[in-house]
Parts: sequence; C-alpha cells; structure tokens
Amino acid sequence: MFEELAKELEPQLKSMSNFRIGKTGQTIENKYNKKYSQEYNFYKVVDHSSIKDTIDSLEMYIIERFHSLPNCDNEQIGGSDMMESGIYIVYIVYNKQK
Repeated sequence: MFEELAKELEPQLKSMSNFRIGKTGQTIENKYNKKYSQEYNFYKVVDHSSIKDTIDSLEMYIIERFHSLPNCDNEQIGGSDMMESGIYIVYIVYNKQK
C-alpha cells in the first residue's frame, strides 16, 4: 500500500518547487493555518487512518523515500508526536508547481 502511494506521489513531488511531508491528528486546515500558511501556498492530504501507528509508518516511509529530492524541505525523518484524535493524516505542504 505504501509503495503504491509513493509511486503515485513521485511525479507530483518532483514537479513542486518545494514541499514538506508531515502528519497530524488535527484537521489539515488547522495544521496548515497554524504552522505552514506563511511558508507554503498549498496542502494535499496523502492518506488518513484512525490508526496512529499506520500514519506514523506511512509518514516515515514517504520521507525516507523522497528526502533526497532537492526540493524536499524535511530536515529529519519523522519524530514529531501527534495529538490524540479519531483520525490521523499524512499531508504535504508545498509551493506552486514548476
């Protein structure tokens, strides 16, 4: 499942001027508005789950796979905690495509 998502994301990520991959237990709108709206123009939900460990693993997989792209702004692979929630989200914040 993770590999299929990554294959689908790869051409999109390569076409973005810059991006950051993350995860949250908040709504994506809240996370974007509180943390990213000044630096990134857009956001995209990659996937969601009610299982926190699934989202932790997916985020790490995607960052590990794409961290070496020159337009990736992630400085580390995973590591941040998420607030407890009924739904967890992996997202990408990015600036306009090239």
